[in-house]
Amino acid sequence: MELPEGFEDPGYVCRLRRSLYGLKQAPRIWYQCVHRVLAAHGFTMAESDNCVFYKSDCVVCVYVDDFLITAANSHEIKQVQQALEKEFQLNDLGTPRSFLGIQFDYHADGGVSIHQHQYIQKILSDFGMETCQAKTTPMNPKQVLNHHPDEAPPDEEAKARFATAIGSLMYLMVGTRPDIAFALGTLSRFTSQPQSHH
Repeated sequence: MELPEGFEDPGYVCRLRRSLYGLKQAPRIWYQCVHRVLAAHGFTMAESDNCVFYKSDCVVCVYVDDFLITAANSHEIKQVQQALEKEFQLNDLGTPRSFLGIQFDYHADGGVSIHQHQYIQKILSDFGMETCQAKTTPMNPKQVLNHHPDEAPPDEEAKARFATAIGSLMYLMVGTRPDIAFALGTLSRFTSQPQSHH
């Protein structure tokens, strides 16, 4: 770290006692802080995902500085919020309608549905496909995709656009649409040299 203005002596160096936003270590230090606070309040990190913490009927999902708290009742949620407010400055946004691009629909019987309708609309808009027709099966499982040697190689812009489409759809697949996994797995093999039929 460069010395701030006013320090002329070349014998001095700076030692950071806190992380600074933008440094490579900042996310790691922030995660360690969150992990320490949640562990102190009895939460255990899930083995399958390091950003999910649980304690009896309460689950806390962490994404950078966003927390999603779920529990069997609102009293437990309030207790977790109060514990976190002692350590962090929080803004309570109430019952979530969306989190990380996933929307929640609450039903009268207490059930919850998740979907990514807004994200799908954005993808379709970005690729000029607002008027496309829906299909029940994303891809025929018996269809074989190959490279056609007589077709000209794509330009860099076409390759980037294809890769962007695959990446956008992968986020959708991981979130709420596992049914498109086969089609995406097949198409992603051609990301370096996509052709028109891909």
